Amino acid sequence: MKKKFFYIYTLSTVGFALFILLSHFSDSTSIFSRNLFENILLMASLTIADLFDIRFHGMKVVSAFPFIYLNAVKLPPIQSALLILLAYLPRFVYTSVRSKTFNIYYLFLSAQFALVGISGSYVFRQFEYTNLWLALLLSAVAMKVVNSVLVDILYYGLSSSWRSSKAIMELFFLETGYVLSVLPIIVLYKSLYLKPFWKPLVPVYYLAYIIFLVIFTLSFYTRAEGSRMKVEAREWKLRTLYDRLLDILKIFKKLKIERGYESILSEIAYSIREKLGFDLVLISLYDYESGMVKRMAQAGLPPEEYERLKKRTPTIEMVKTVMDEKFCISNSFFIPHDKIILDDHFYIPDIEIEKGEDAWHPGDNLLVPIVGFNNKEWGYISVDKPRDGRIPKLDVIRILEIFADQSALALENASKYKEVKLKSVKDQMLGLYNHTYFYQYAENLVRKYEALNVGKTISLMMMDVDDFKAFNDKYGHKIGDIVLKEVARAVTSAVRSNDIVARYGGDEIVVILENVGVKRAQEIAERIYNTIASIRIENCPAEI
Repeated sequence: MKKKFFYIYTLSTVGFALFILLSHFSDSTSIFSRNLFENILLMASLTIADLFDIRFHGMKVVSAFPFIYLNAVKLPPIQSALLILLAYLPRFVYTSVRSKTFNIYYLFLSAQFALVGISGSYVFRQFEYTNLWLALLLSAVAMKVVNSVLVDILYYGLSSSWRSSKAIMELFFLETGYVLSVLPIIVLYKSLYLKPFWKPLVPVYYLAYIIFLVIFTLSFYTRAEGSRMKVEAREWKLRTLYDRLLDILKIFKKLKIERGYESILSEIAYSIREKLGFDLVLISLYDYESGMVKRMAQAGLPPEEYERLKKRTPTIEMVKTVMDEKFCISNSFFIPHDKIILDDHFYIPDIEIEKGEDAWHPGDNLLVPIVGFNNKEWGYISVDKPRDGRIPKLDVIRILEIFADQSALALENASKYKEVKLKSVKDQMLGLYNHTYFYQYAENLVRKYEALNVGKTISLMMMDVDDFKAFNDKYGHKIGDIVLKEVARAVTSAVRSNDIVARYGGDEIVVILENVGVKRAQEIAERIYNTIASIRIENCPAEI
């Protein structure tokens, strides 16, 4: 809706009123013909008013209705229809010429309002001299009934886009009330002929009506504009939420489960930073074996600060203590800076504090738990330094929780994939890599070193258990399996965690040592030999 409409509506109606006043007090020899001038003014007002739409609670109110009503009350049915058709003719011609097509819409609109004008004029003249107020009310209602039949039943019905009965009734009463806003001027206009003794009060009445009209239009505009802004704000919020959810879907669709935890979580941290407006994002997972928190990914943190946080990790118990119910918002935890003073296990950025009760303080913390299937707690997402400088609203926190839920799902899928993959490359009994994986890894390693053209050394160590077949025949396969497991454990414990230990076949074990020379490899082999030689199996006197 535009403010121009209210200015035009007010000026046109006031001008119409003033002209009635002037023409009434003018003598009969006036060069103006009152009826002709009034008709031209009405037609011009109708044409101008139709250029502007009024939207109220999402509904379109016909801005020309008050002028159609004035026209219907003033003129007989046929003349009223002709004047309305003339008023809409310029708009019909202009749109047809501009679009270079026959504008059927404005032709229908002209016919619609002509029928509306005829119905209002006819009903008014049936009751005009019986009861003026009844005539005015019934003519307004008749206009709206005819308009509703033409629009809601014929137009929307034929196009199969029915509006709800509630919306139809709301618009009916709204437009009827809007039409009746011009009643004072109509009553005065008619009363000048019916009751001449009102004549001395005309100036005072007109002044009061003009004041009322201005207040009414401004009040209507304020309410309509407020409703429009609320609807637009709600639509913007829903559109933003939809876009964010769509972004989340796209992000997690792109995640590949064969990637490691750090790679997956790094992409999630980056997405949260970009999409939700936090300059700092840190994702941490729980290491239940050590009871410590493990930093896995971040976005926005200075590298040296991230390295410090990786070394200074809090315990899981410490984090659970901070996640107190009194700080709970939805499924997350907002810890204000003045409630818990966090130590150097956490990062406190140096930022300027905004003004206001909802301002974000450098010591504030927002922790979003990552909870997966069967309520397994994987860890948490912590965000800091919101770009707007404000404590996040509930809708933002809930979107963060969607990220956390999807992160848990991605971690579970990655964990299952890792588990399945390990089963495919591991020997089920000994827990060592299998023969196939050994060859694949060795081949890729050699190709990598050849491509890099670096002078690095790869040592290969192969071993077996002496006379293992005879041992199995004598003590049985059950004892033999125990021996192989002990040997595998001894070899694994003697090498680095990144060295590859594989079961080559039967009792044969092979080890790939990267960046290890011959001398160092011999030392490792000697250590393995001594460890294996010290193995003792219960109820088995043989030496291995």
